[in-house]
Amino acid sequence: MNKGLSRRRIVLNGQDIEYELQRKQVKNINLRIRQDGTVYVSASPTVSLTVIEKFMQSRSGLILSAIEGAKLAQRPVNDPAGDSITVLGRELPVTVIQGSSQGVEQKNGRLYVMLKDTSDGDKRRQLVQKYLDGLCAEIFSGVLDRMYPLIRGWGVKKPEIKLRTMSSRWGSCAYTKGRITINKRLIAYPIAAAEMVTLHELCHFVHPDHSKDFYALMQTLMPDWKARKKLLSSK
Repeated sequence: MNKGLSRRRIVLNGQDIEYELQRKQVKNINLRIRQDGTVYVSASPTVSLTVIEKFMQSRSGLILSAIEGAKLAQRPVNDPAGDSITVLGRELPVTVIQGSSQGVEQKNGRLYVMLKDTSDGDKRRQLVQKYLDGLCAEIFSGVLDRMYPLIRGWGVKKPEIKLRTMSSRWGSCAYTKGRITINKRLIAYPIAAAEMVTLHELCHFVHPDHSKDFYALMQTLMPDWKARKKLLSSK
C-alpha cells in the first residue's frame, strides 16, 4: 500500500461504504469516485478524521449517487442481437424462425423471433428492441400504479412516467415538472428492484435531495428497500 494510504469504512445514510484515505500535503479535503465505484479521499495530515468524515457525511447523497452511477455504467445491457435476453431476472433463450410474417413471442420460457429472412440481423434487433420497449411500457406503468398510493398521503400528485436507457442512474425525478424517468435497463432485474427505484423517485417529490429525511421516508414506506437495492448488484 502507498505511503499515507489507508482503507477505512463509513456509514452514509445507513449504507456501509469503504473508502481510501491518503494523507498528503493538500490544501483542501479532496473527494473522488473512481470509474469502478471506489471512493478516494485525500487530506492533509493536520486534518482530523472527524473533520474528514463530517465532510463526507455532508456530501453523502452525492457520494452514494456517484457510486451507484459508476457501478451501473459497468453492467451489461440486454443485447437485441444476443443468444438470450433477461426479463425480470429470468434469462430467455432467443430462437429465430422463418415465417410469412414478422414478430416476437414469448412462450415456454423462450423468446421466438419470426422473420421472413432469418439472416436479416438488423430486422431481428429492431423487433426484439421493440418487444423490450413494449414490455417496459406495460410493466413500469403498472409498477407506478402500485407504488403511487404509498406516497399519495404526502400530498404528491401522480406523476407522468418516461422511459429511456440511461448509463449512470436507474431513475430520475423532475419534481418541478411532475415527471419521473425510469431506466429501461431495469427490465432485466426482478420486479422488486423496479418497485424500489420507482418509489425512490416518488419520494423525491417530498424530499428532492438524499438527506436523512429522504431515507427515513423510504424506510417508512418500504422497509425492505435495502434488500431490494441489492438485487441491482446481481448482474
